[in-house]
This record gives sequence, structure tokens and C-alpha cells, in this order.
Amino acid sequence: KISIAQYWHFQKDHYLKRSITVEKGDTLIGLAERECGDRKAYLRIDCRNKIEAPYRIYAGQDLRLACGY
Repeated sequence: KISIAQYWHFQKDHYLKRSITVEKGDTLIGLAERECGDRKAYLRIDCRNKIEAPYRIYAGQDLRLACGY
């Protein structure tokens, strides 16, 4: 049996540490909207992955998602 705090910590870590592989035609805003349900999450994804040019992501690139804080 786990406490609510332990459960929340697990859920939060699982949610924040997801990653995705960019496919041809993906955009950072599109990924944010599709994976996180929030177009503005692209700013957090950009920050988490230290992307130099957010308008340039490439097929095959692995990105860690940052859907919620």
C-alpha cells in the first residue's frame, strides 16, 4: 500500500519524464498540443531539451516532454 503523496510523486515523475521521437512533419507546437494538450507547452519542451532553434526539429530526434509543472 502506498500513500497519496507517494502516488502523486510517481504520477508526476511519470508524466514529466516522458519522451518522444520526432517524426517527419512534426513541429514543436504540434507535439506540445498532441502530447500535452497545450500548445504553450512547447516553451517548456524547448527549455527542457535546450533546443537552439525551436523552429528546427528533425525526424529521429528524441525529445523529453514537459507537459505539466
